[in-house]
Amino acid sequence: RAVDTVGELVAAEGLDCDYIRPGFLRMATTPAYERRIRREIELAHSLGIEGIEWLDRDAARARVGSDRYRGAWWEPRTALVNPLKLVREMKRVVVGLGATVHERSPVRSIARPGPFLLGTAGGSVAAERIVLATNAYSHLLPPLRRKQVPAWTYVIATEPLSGEQLAPIGWEGREGVEDARNLIHYYRRTPDDRLLMGGGPVGLGFGRGMDRDSGPAAWAHLEAHVRDLFPSLAGARVTHRWGGPFSVTTDLTPAIGYLGDPRAVYSVGCIGHGVSMTHLNGQTIRDLVLERDTELTRHWLVNRRVLPWPPEPVRLGVSAAIRAYLGLEDRIHERPAPG
Repeated sequence: RAVDTVGELVAAEGLDCDYIRPGFLRMATTPAYERRIRREIELAHSLGIEGIEWLDRDAARARVGSDRYRGAWWEPRTALVNPLKLVREMKRVVVGLGATVHERSPVRSIARPGPFLLGTAGGSVAAERIVLATNAYSHLLPPLRRKQVPAWTYVIATEPLSGEQLAPIGWEGREGVEDARNLIHYYRRTPDDRLLMGGGPVGLGFGRGMDRDSGPAAWAHLEAHVRDLFPSLAGARVTHRWGGPFSVTTDLTPAIGYLGDPRAVYSVGCIGHGVSMTHLNGQTIRDLVLERDTELTRHWLVNRRVLPWPPEPVRLGVSAAIRAYLGLEDRIHERPAPG
């Protein structure tokens, strides 16, 4: 439903954001990952979820060619978008509707003696209602400090690839691709024929620190993984590298609700799926702000109890232990078969 909501918004507002709906492949790269994906497809079918099927090795490689692929989860209803263009287009729309957008104006303090008083470096703003849609930055706000923590994902993009480089890969459908690891790799062929790949090693922060957008070890890992999957790209130059935080709750599930009273609403925990989820979340937040009783506000994610993260330094230790376990399980799943 969240994916459909984005598509409907793009169509209704004419958003220029490179939106396409080519489908999604979750590739199995080892026997263990193949078993995992097959089990999860069976579970989805048992729950009545339709539109997902298993592709065998030849069918998967016919879509995206790599000798590493043993088969794939195929889901044709998913979409791809350029997130930066989408944000800029959303700004264009809301400004056209009369909203004022204040960029580079961080709120330094929030007080509620009556109306909320939001303090900034350049002045203060009074508001009857506020929305704390701060996601991965929410731990900087005392009332949300332990509802989520930030983790960092890292991305690389190659130069535009030649027809000769792409020929062994195919990828004419430009499907979005992930693998079945815990610390997943996600990748796509961009409109200008770059390979964009992210994921792998996850960055962790401590306390209030948010200066983790640089990840040289993760970028090196991703470059090696590109060469491993697609030998024809061994000489492709990587032209862009970046990273950014995503919001993680203890149960890896989003949480939306009131913070103290109905005048303040929060949203955290998109767990890396925010490009699609935040638009449907926004409709939920709208209904909460207006105190409407709707299907969205009655959803179990809304006003649920969120198991808090422990305080520092225990939180960092717990996060590191979880990351280490996930990485260990990936290594076990990637061991060469005996013989």
